[in-house]
Amino acid sequence: MLSIADRLIEDETRRRKGDFWTPTIWANEADKLLQDAFGKDYKENSIVWDCAAGTKNLTRDFVYSDLYSSTIYQSEVDLGEKYNPEAKESFQYDFLNDDIDLNPESNGEKWKLPKTLFIALKEAAKTNKRVIFYTNPPYGTANNLKKYGTSKSNIAQSKINAYMKKNDYGSAAQQLYAQFFVRVIKIVNDFHLKNVGIGFFTNARFFAGGNYWQKFNNKFFSKFKFIKGTMLNAGEFSDTSNTWPIVFATYKYQVGGETYLL
Repeated sequence: MLSIADRLIEDETRRRKGDFWTPTIWANEADKLLQDAFGKDYKENSIVWDCAAGTKNLTRDFVYSDLYSSTIYQSEVDLGEKYNPEAKESFQYDFLNDDIDLNPESNGEKWKLPKTLFIALKEAAKTNKRVIFYTNPPYGTANNLKKYGTSKSNIAQSKINAYMKKNDYGSAAQQLYAQFFVRVIKIVNDFHLKNVGIGFFTNARFFAGGNYWQKFNNKFFSKFKFIKGTMLNAGEFSDTSNTWPIVFATYKYQVGGETYLL
């Protein structure tokens, strides 16, 4: 019962934030696409960080040599403790707020990030070990209204939201999944990483571009190159509308405009 209980949880607070459980069939498909993008042995030779892990729906059916799982809710850390026992760390962490103002060069001891992951990221910069950010981030936007009649006007308020506004990312600063992308970019820059991949489930809208996404896309796609992905109906996820598409896509970091392949 425990193995499926978390997949059936309906928590209004999480749904209001746009947090959706990833069905097993799509977690399996995502793993295949990650293998295509980063090699069939990516789980053995990469640092994999699921930075919005929930109860580990994406990773629980696989084994990783260097896995880190974080989620904003301590209750999810507790509920998912039986899964991926091989993980180096499973921890509570607010990816859009924690450690944003700290510099890893001078303030490493002050970071909330577990010391093991902090050191692993520092070492990856020296050894060029691949780091893959793999997750299903929340899709909420400050401009939406849910069918329950509750406004989402405050959910985009985070330190990364403020960082995006300061650095001219445009309207996309209101999108939570765009904030996850930008936090990854900031970690890449802060730790001087070069061999980096991303595998995210997101709303498909930013691929279409337009004025809303132009500034974000110009910045993101100057850093990361789209490799491969798939599209699915959002109705595949529990408690979501079936009127919009979701994509799972993989991206590789580009150094000097060239994709860094290792």
